[in-house]
Amino acid sequence: MFNCAPGELFVVRNVANLVPPCEPNPRHHSTSAALEFAVNHLLVKHIIVLGHSQCGGIKALLETPDFSSAEKTNKIFIFNWMQIAKEAKNKVLVEHNGTSSEEQGHYCEEEALRISLKNLRTFPWIEDKIVNGQLFLHAWRFDFATGNIRSLSPTSNRFEDISGEELD
Repeated sequence: MFNCAPGELFVVRNVANLVPPCEPNPRHHSTSAALEFAVNHLLVKHIIVLGHSQCGGIKALLETPDFSSAEKTNKIFIFNWMQIAKEAKNKVLVEHNGTSSEEQGHYCEEEALRISLKNLRTFPWIEDKIVNGQLFLHAWRFDFATGNIRSLSPTSNRFEDISGEELD
């Protein structure tokens, strides 16, 4: 997909490609630990949050109304994790009320990517590197049906077809 050699990418995968906000407490923080390692030790210059169409995590977010429902359907961990993007769900249900569940999923996938970018900036050492021009954030969405990647434009705040110069 990216035409890279082994070792050129540091990849972190999780349900719905979410980045949690910075919460320095003694709990387990897999995504936060990976970010800390990549940014502070590997000195990565670009963080790409790569979402995709037909995301199962986003579908669970939209279809599971509350903890009780999550408990009944054995989705407790997914429900709790997806609360990172509950703001995306709320926004989509208001702004895209009356659209199909597929369309709502599409919009929610994009909103969740925006939230992850916002959450990345809550890590002080990430924000410092952004301000100093040492780190760049990107939100991309891969569409399984078309094979296209769309990138969140920092100027228009809309997802646009990606260009070959995206990471120059």
